[in-house]
Amino acid sequence: MSEEQQGEVVVEQPQPKKRRRVLVDVSVVSRAGQSALVQWAIPGSKRIARGFVPVDAIEDGKCALAALEAAQRYGTPWGRLVSKLLDEIDLTPQRVEDALYAHGIWTVHDIEQNTAQAMQAISGITGKIVPILHGEGGQYEKQEQLGGK
Repeated sequence: MSEEQQGEVVVEQPQPKKRRRVLVDVSVVSRAGQSALVQWAIPGSKRIARGFVPVDAIEDGKCALAALEAAQRYGTPWGRLVSKLLDEIDLTPQRVEDALYAHGIWTVHDIEQNTAQAMQAISGITGKIVPILHGEGGQYEKQEQLGGK
């Protein structure tokens, strides 16, 4: 080797890793033009999601995970609305316990013998959930229709 070659430092650029194309089973809920509303199980969880993808992204009941991650999601994000809800109904362990005791539910045996009373006790606390979700969800959906303003 010449002296010039000995002094050269060759830096190899790392090759970008190719992302493996992951396909996910989807169910087509509806189609409109070149768009489809699909439903899928989120990989690695027990959750399901719905979103709009291009019709040509669906092949043999499967869609690329990348397309699903980029999909415009469908549905009201109930989970985001729950924090407001829990404050409003004051759902605490103590409140649940007090409601069960007030309905004569003191043991597991009591639940087994009188499941309806136990359900009534819990319903007394959680009965406000649906009306609150309806109101909060309606406000969210109106904002979305107005472009998130």
